[in-house]
Amino acid sequence: MAVRATSIANATLIGALTPALILLGVNRLVGERSDLKRLPFAFIAFAGLAMVILAGSNTDGASLRGDFLAAVNVTSFTAYFMILKRRRNEGIDGWSFLAGVFIVGAILVTPVCLFMGDDTWKVNGRDWILLLAMVVGPGWVGHGLISWASRHLPVTTTPLLTLGSPVVSVLGAWLIYDQQLGLVQVFGALLVIAGLAGTVWDRRSSVPTPEPVS
Repeated sequence: MAVRATSIANATLIGALTPALILLGVNRLVGERSDLKRLPFAFIAFAGLAMVILAGSNTDGASLRGDFLAAVNVTSFTAYFMILKRRRNEGIDGWSFLAGVFIVGAILVTPVCLFMGDDTWKVNGRDWILLLAMVVGPGWVGHGLISWASRHLPVTTTPLLTLGSPVVSVLGAWLIYDQQLGLVQVFGALLVIAGLAGTVWDRRSSVPTPEPVS
């Protein structure tokens, strides 16, 4: 819904703020603490996001309604990552967790598509191929690997690995949908990526050095 109501760039860049939200304190829910030196980078990301939204609010299909829907999405995804991390720490298998998410999602979303979608029954052969590619690619492989890796990585690192998505999406929007970014938006996008990268500063530097054994 956000992608249809706003520009692809805005929807994906807002969605990339999950690591910053987690770093700002949500990670305490899973027993992890934030490194204060990384907080300025989170604010840089938010500043860049504001530049992208304000500069593109009246161009390239952007709208405040769509931006709001994207914000709801990033909040929901943040909650998803926190629940995933907690369940994985408790020993739940990543693929089993993902299977449960997909089953519940199918039960909840399918009736909405059938009764509220005006083009649900217009899916043709090519559409089924694209749907299958989405299920196997970002669905099975993408989410499956993230679910598995979340047990072995800090909760801020896992969503960071998805930061390549906004860059690819913006490029794809330019190539396929002819959505252009102004200089202010480009600068803001760079701030978002740079800020999010800074929020997950080399975590090895935060690991205390063991005291020498006497």
